[in-house]
Amino acid sequence: MEFRRVRLLDGPNIWANFPVLEAWVDLGPLKDSPSDELPGFNERLMAWLPSLIEHRCSVGRRGGFFERLRRGTWQAHILEHVALELQSLAGTPVGFGRTRETHEDGVYKVALEFEYEELGRAALEVGRDLCLAAVYDRPFDVAGAIARLGELAQRLRPQPAEIALVQAARQRGIPIRRLAGTDTFLLGHGIRQKRISLASGGSYAPGDERTCSECTGGMTAPALLDRLFPNGQTGRIPIVAVTGVNGKTTTTRLLAHILATAGHCVGMTCTEGIYIDGQRVEAGDCSGPLSARAVLSDPRVESAVLETARGGILRAGLGFDRCDVAVVTNIAEGDHLGIADIETVEQLARVKRTIVEVVAPEGHAILKADDPLVADMAPFCPGSVVFFARDGQHPVLLEQRQRGGRAAFVRDHRIILAEGPQEIPLVSLERVPLTHGGHVGFQVENALAAAAAVWVLGVPCEVILAGLESFVADFEHTPGRFNLFEFNGATVILDYGHNTSSLASLLETLGPLPHKFRSAVYSAAGDRRDSDMIRQGELLGDAFDRVILYEEANCIRGRAWGEINAIFRKGLVGRRRVKHIEEVQGAIPALEHALATARPGELLLIQVDLVDETMELMHRYLEAGSFCRQIDFREAMHPTRLRRRPTSIVQGRLPE
Repeated sequence: MEFRRVRLLDGPNIWANFPVLEAWVDLGPLKDSPSDELPGFNERLMAWLPSLIEHRCSVGRRGGFFERLRRGTWQAHILEHVALELQSLAGTPVGFGRTRETHEDGVYKVALEFEYEELGRAALEVGRDLCLAAVYDRPFDVAGAIARLGELAQRLRPQPAEIALVQAARQRGIPIRRLAGTDTFLLGHGIRQKRISLASGGSYAPGDERTCSECTGGMTAPALLDRLFPNGQTGRIPIVAVTGVNGKTTTTRLLAHILATAGHCVGMTCTEGIYIDGQRVEAGDCSGPLSARAVLSDPRVESAVLETARGGILRAGLGFDRCDVAVVTNIAEGDHLGIADIETVEQLARVKRTIVEVVAPEGHAILKADDPLVADMAPFCPGSVVFFARDGQHPVLLEQRQRGGRAAFVRDHRIILAEGPQEIPLVSLERVPLTHGGHVGFQVENALAAAAAVWVLGVPCEVILAGLESFVADFEHTPGRFNLFEFNGATVILDYGHNTSSLASLLETLGPLPHKFRSAVYSAAGDRRDSDMIRQGELLGDAFDRVILYEEANCIRGRAWGEINAIFRKGLVGRRRVKHIEEVQGAIPALEHALATARPGELLLIQVDLVDETMELMHRYLEAGSFCRQIDFREAMHPTRLRRRPTSIVQGRLPE
């Protein structure tokens, strides 16, 4: 029995709304040996840890765990109970644990509550040794092990002042976190935060050069918090969390834009970086919990909009304890399946649902009504629910309004916000640039989700309207998210979409365009399933005359060079439209090749992998002359007259 990994889920997670340790346990030779088939195992374990009789387990009564032992259970489940009991015997009573099978035979995930992380990890190690000793009838010094764990617990136990402060903050609903490597505690978020240094006995506001003279000497923790956060304040700022398979980044950016229009200093995280008040302060994929905490720790931030991706939830949980609004854009056919033991769209939806489960009681979840896996998240929301869909007659929306609930939808080419029978005709889609006049259906849905989210935050409708009208669907506001260009008479679409659902939505949008000859530049990350790549290849082969495949070094992810392209070819070969299949190594070289060889009147879809690098290249083209310009969907519907192609572009080079 070995640990594949033990990781800290430091925020609300798929197991619980509080931190847990998640251990991946490989039972090895014990995978086919339940407890009732191991001679003497049950008797030894019950004799060594008789207090396990208090564990009710799934039986639901005292002694329930012992009943499970006698009937036969697996070592991973036994380890869960033993590690919990060892922590309790060491002086830190904990009671939450869960064990689940993975899709790999004999490998289990064990989730464990803890009071101190180091003690929890030690209890897992000691618990494994104890279980193996019981399996193989080896001596084990139980009393000595418990004593050592107890000593560790004593060393880890905070000072009374810290315990009192944390307990008082939690009772008041004030978020509290110790800043790493310091004796300073951060209470609250953003502009409303306060910091307390127990080492110096004082408190101070962010930005102070010194510890303020308001000393805590003799003051109880509740009294101190009453002074720092008077009149029942909690130090919280509005938090909007956004997740889903597609549309997360665009919806996040639009939400941040509307809140900025309302006058907020917005902290935003997304797959392109961390932004404070519209300025990028960190580049890269920042859709995980560390980036969320960075935004919430910034003393300038008045409201936070946090893209919350699957990977971060699975690796470390959420970066916040609760949110005011949770937006789930869609699940559809899913993405990243087959990674981290998430094999089905139902399991993926369970991961995404984490943000819905931490909505504040007075908060809201914004859920896609016509995606069943999203709509089914509604009962798990502690607050209220707003459903959105393009079709205002969808049964989920109609039922919601009959209950007096809120909804957002489109009628007569106009975004409508409704509460029960009351309706607010917000804006015509012609005036929402993101949607390209309503022609781009998935952007209409993103606009609906964002409008609903800021509506429940209390943003006035006239401000929502102004934000929707001023958020331009260009390379500045939504880089790599359905950006349209004319390039030497060809119509070019840059889009980040990289899964079956997003590709299908793109093809639906491109259907009405009049272009006869169509090309696509496309790839996928190597950790995607073969079946997903083959299916995308089939979609491409039915929709495009020419397909340019590429592989990017940072996306190979364990595959051999050429393997991704070969899998795509399996889907492409024999499809009804594709006649030319080309391969170029690297995302940017593929983009340059496609632009250099594009025909006037051609429709060219380019899947954007390296957003920043692609933006830089396109900016250079835009600045180089009139052969490249940004356009909207209406212009794409009526291609301009053919333009003369500069020689340098034909050769794939920018003008000097």
